[in-house]
Amino acid sequence: MNPTQFKTPILGTLLLLAACGTNPQRGTTLETRTGTLQWPDVAAGASLEESSRDVAVLVAIEDYTFLPDVPGAVQNAEDWKTFLKSNLGINQIYTLYNQDASREEVLKFAQRAAQQAGPGSRVWFVFVGHGAPSAAGEGLLVGMDAQQTPDSLNTRSAPQNEITAALAASNAEVVMVLDACFSGRDSSGAQLAKGTQPVVPVVAASVAANVTVLSAAQATEFAGALPNAERPAFSYLLLGAMRGWADDGDGALSANEAIAWTRDQLRHVPGRTQTPTLAGKPQLVLTRGAREADPGISELMRGNPLVTEQDDARHDSGKGVSLVLPPGWYLHSSVPADYWEESLTTTAEFYDANSDSKINMHVMRYGADKFVANVNVMNDSMGAQGGTMIQQQALELADGRSALYQRWRMPTPDGDVRSAVAFYVKHGDDMWILLSSTDLERADWLLRVNREVWGSLLFY
Repeated sequence: MNPTQFKTPILGTLLLLAACGTNPQRGTTLETRTGTLQWPDVAAGASLEESSRDVAVLVAIEDYTFLPDVPGAVQNAEDWKTFLKSNLGINQIYTLYNQDASREEVLKFAQRAAQQAGPGSRVWFVFVGHGAPSAAGEGLLVGMDAQQTPDSLNTRSAPQNEITAALAASNAEVVMVLDACFSGRDSSGAQLAKGTQPVVPVVAASVAANVTVLSAAQATEFAGALPNAERPAFSYLLLGAMRGWADDGDGALSANEAIAWTRDQLRHVPGRTQTPTLAGKPQLVLTRGAREADPGISELMRGNPLVTEQDDARHDSGKGVSLVLPPGWYLHSSVPADYWEESLTTTAEFYDANSDSKINMHVMRYGADKFVANVNVMNDSMGAQGGTMIQQQALELADGRSALYQRWRMPTPDGDVRSAVAFYVKHGDDMWILLSSTDLERADWLLRVNREVWGSLLFY
């Protein structure tokens, strides 16, 4: 770490880095470098070669009878329907939404599509909903009426290997898109049913020669939504990839290109690990002739890159941290939480509307394993700038984690002296460095504010 990186935050503008929100709450005024966040229309017209002999089955369960809902599932499926019909010219498309998507119906229409597709054509099977592991160690596509018990999940869900076998019986090429995870968890990470355990779906290890499966996540992960939008991320991004966003320039999008691009976009989502997987034919061409340019999805995946004039509220940093700001404080600016420069980044800057006091947050990637060494480097940096530590103690945060607290006297370029406060917190592999500053006369006030702010700091 380069100690000079701290000179500007402490001596210059003294910007204080605090856990900020890329997910602003109600009542905020937002201005971003990219304007208002708008996810592109993935169903709009595109220049593609048609595949009119293909058959498609689209299954989307947004409104489960007994399980948590999957917001946006039907909209994603409708976009797939429009895209397949209008852009690929597919006329035979079966849709099973919500209460129509029982185990029996899903299997029946998978069999019907396989029977209708002839040699040289393709069967598209898209599922957007919950997935779960079965007692036998198989991946399950959870039916609309499955209840929150392991037995019900087993009996009222469609085993992935049964659906795959039904589709593979066709003489056609089969493309399966599964926007579901098999960890038995919903999009927030909560278990669908107590007693379920993550397993690797059997189909992921071996598929029939005419089947290619593109899945939303690895077996131990959960499939989440787009940032700032209630839509499952994987099926949306994959559809965008097929429009040309993922193409390498030759106009022919392979399954491998699509999954690699989608995987890269999901890496931009702060605080979530979701790794799409591919089984089958990596070189299978999904679409031809699509040359639509990537509309800047990686920036959208990070959330609002710059936010100003934000009311006090609970702020989600997008990387597993939230806090409550005291009245009168507002978010000044932020950068994506997954943006790292020399292992250290300014994540956000908060200001008090009634003074020049500031709160800041730095995030150091993979810094937790060198916690003491990094604290010492910071101490050396602040000391080199003329700072004097006047207090140090261990504190306990709201979630029971410990933090190291320091109070400093820091000189400024104009000869004044300011009070600075530093907190150091471990979070997974990362290290959070929280800094704040005000004039000496307000030092006691700032200490109370810091205890209020950092006392609300929650890791989840």
